[in-house]
Amino acid sequence: MDWTRHAGLQVREVLAIGRERTKSGDIRDKIENIYGQNILTVDISGVKARLEELPWVRSATVSRMLPDSLYLRLEERRPIALWQDGTGAARLIDEHGEVISVEELDIYRDLPVVSGNGARVEAASLFRQLLDQPELVGRISGAELVEGRRWNLFLDGRIAVQLPAERLEKAWQLLARTERETGILDRAIEAIDLRNPDWLIVRLVDEATGGASGQRA
Repeated sequence: MDWTRHAGLQVREVLAIGRERTKSGDIRDKIENIYGQNILTVDISGVKARLEELPWVRSATVSRMLPDSLYLRLEERRPIALWQDGTGAARLIDEHGEVISVEELDIYRDLPVVSGNGARVEAASLFRQLLDQPELVGRISGAELVEGRRWNLFLDGRIAVQLPAERLEKAWQLLARTERETGILDRAIEAIDLRNPDWLIVRLVDEATGGASGQRA
């Protein structure tokens, strides 16, 4: 008789920590063959590799808890934007600019849409620089990388904001301060030019003609 089985050293329970978006059924499909195995000889690295095949799992740590349990710690990807690839299709991307291969995108429609050559890789860096003004970050509906050098943002789906290639954070702080002092984003504005981070130029919507007029602030 296998003494480990007699001693109860078989996998009977699997505990998963860190699962938020990964479906429990998907985890079960990856590990179901380990139940009943000798816990001392379970291929830990193999279990880890299979878990990391799941779209939401960035990394997995697998350890034994004698006499009969495996402990799974998952680090999941964090979605930050929808990336519009060269075909116009939308792909979900994480905080490292990597594509999260999921099909259900409707529940992420409130995330910003990023586009432009190189936008997938650079988006995470952009959002990190903007996080110090959370009241504005929540209003970003889109971002376009222009010639790989600078970004155009879209706020509330209606206001285009041209950011500078350098000193982006200074320009962003200027916009945040102006918004706090004047409520500028709630006005009939079509675009804001921040390419010179020392001042902003506002293009107002001309309600009578549907055109626009400029104003420097």
